[in-house]
Amino acid sequence: MDIVISIASKIAESLVTPIGREFGYLIYYDTNMKDLKDELKQLFEMKDRVQESVKAAKRNGEVINYDVQSWQTSVDKLIQKVLHFEEEVSMKRRCLYRWNISRKATKITQDVLYLQKEGTFNNVAHPAPPPMIWSTFKEGFKDFKSRMTHVNRVTEVLKNEEVRMIGICGMGGCG
Repeated sequence: MDIVISIASKIAESLVTPIGREFGYLIYYDTNMKDLKDELKQLFEMKDRVQESVKAAKRNGEVINYDVQSWQTSVDKLIQKVLHFEEEVSMKRRCLYRWNISRKATKITQDVLYLQKEGTFNNVAHPAPPPMIWSTFKEGFKDFKSRMTHVNRVTEVLKNEEVRMIGICGMGGCG
């Protein structure tokens, strides 16, 4: 008899938690919906802060980090998911739907909390690499004496510390 009672108590123990969770979705419907709205508000504020940092970095000519771009994409996808969920909430208001909606709200809230945790960035961008220096010549450079005299003159002028600006006129490659 003790064995049967012990087995029955183990079975009851393992069934109470899942059943309690499922009834919790019905009982805590309003709380789950409020929690979702509060966490979404915080996520939108975080998204705006990150977006402003990204805009400032782009204005400064910096390159946005891949993890920031990935996070922004994930947030945009979650926003679409939330918009679809809000349409579903406005259409379904019966008791059985409340359980389903509350369950979905809890799962979306978990997704929002995860994105909030991932959205704390030390840096949103890094300096862009310097532009490549390239020559306008398609083929080998031909060394003409007339060119070399001009190159030598420019080099001498650049060595002078009093000169702040020089101007070079003429078409590139003409001699």
